[in-house]
Amino acid sequence: MSIRTIPTLQDLVIQNALRNEALPIPNLEYLPRVLTLQLYKEAIMGAHMEMGKKMVLSCLLACLPVEYLLKTRDVKALKTLLNGLDLLIFQNVYTRKWKLKAIDFREVNQDSCNEWSRASLGACSQEAMSPKEREKCSQRAAKPHLKIFIDFDLDKVFQRFLGSLREWVEERKGVVRIYCEKLQIGSFYLKLSQFLRTLPLYYVQELEVNAQHCTREIMEHFCFCLMEMRNLRILHLSDLSPQVFTSHSSQTPLKTPSLRGCPLKEKDLKHLSMCPSTDQLKCLDLSSFSMKDMSPEPFPVLLEKVAHTLGTLVLEFCEITESQLNAISPALGHCSQLKTFSFCGNQIPLTALKNLLSHTGSLLLEQAKYPAPLESFDEILWGFWTEINHMKFDQVRKELMQLVKDIRPVHDIQIYSYDCVLHLKHTDFIV
Repeated sequence: MSIRTIPTLQDLVIQNALRNEALPIPNLEYLPRVLTLQLYKEAIMGAHMEMGKKMVLSCLLACLPVEYLLKTRDVKALKTLLNGLDLLIFQNVYTRKWKLKAIDFREVNQDSCNEWSRASLGACSQEAMSPKEREKCSQRAAKPHLKIFIDFDLDKVFQRFLGSLREWVEERKGVVRIYCEKLQIGSFYLKLSQFLRTLPLYYVQELEVNAQHCTREIMEHFCFCLMEMRNLRILHLSDLSPQVFTSHSSQTPLKTPSLRGCPLKEKDLKHLSMCPSTDQLKCLDLSSFSMKDMSPEPFPVLLEKVAHTLGTLVLEFCEITESQLNAISPALGHCSQLKTFSFCGNQIPLTALKNLLSHTGSLLLEQAKYPAPLESFDEILWGFWTEINHMKFDQVRKELMQLVKDIRPVHDIQIYSYDCVLHLKHTDFIV
């Protein structure tokens, strides 16, 4: 005998409303918020066209979350929503009677819907507008506006879904405005610079680019897209020449560039130190590229430039040499705002580690990771660690403890060692 699931009262209300689309919808003002949002979702995802139109017209929410549309990439459901919005837009209601101000495709915490909707709407002030929009703002002040918030991961967003939304927004320019604060671009879309420039690049604040095997010509075309991202603050590049980032044509004041695994050259570090966009740098990740054949001068120059703003610095597995580290250490000691520093994965002797600690010991670091020095291992084979020698490491630990007593650091010193095959890390706390 099978056990049937008994529908809840909420399920019954939704089923009844959707089954009788010709009837007036329930008074949304007296429904719990959770039930209201679920009713919207069922009407839109079930392609209940008439119900969807009614729901949008009578919407009492300032911001309607529809992240499920982007997850399912259901074009039919999207058109159900857009048809309802068209009724709202073209019925010429007064602005004060138009309660729905924004549609949010981003993934959010439903429990804090009120907070994020107010924050999102507030973020689109005059400061967030492009110069052309700001110029026309006064002319459109009497018209109602609808804001669309969406983050694009172009490798995951269904092309037909994105195309339908962009076409709908373009045809309603002046009434509907689309905001994209986070953009992820893969190698396929990076080649389509004309397509990329049709996106609302001005509002992008965080950009993630994966451009494996892209040519120099493609990267040069991408520079023109980058120039339009005037609000860009966080940049993650992988397998992409940093020339795109260090181009003098880009004046964007970046705060968090991540160049993990990028094929940096010495001239690129020099460009970074001269580039206007690094003036307010707060976080820099330069992990997993080799610095062993570089001159020790360029990187300390960059550190001195950002010494009063840099809060996070990650230099893991950079093959930094002893001479380079000795040149970097004094500049690191001047980074007064540094809170997180990781130098793991670099093969350095104990003397260089001691010199580094003597300069960073006075910093108010909240997290500091250092590699076990070479004297902790039996030998280094073909550029890889062997297993750590615990007897040798105990001796190293004693010397470091003595140094700690002398310099009296104001943060915990964590020494990381690595398995020679899997690079599984474990931590030894010196202080």
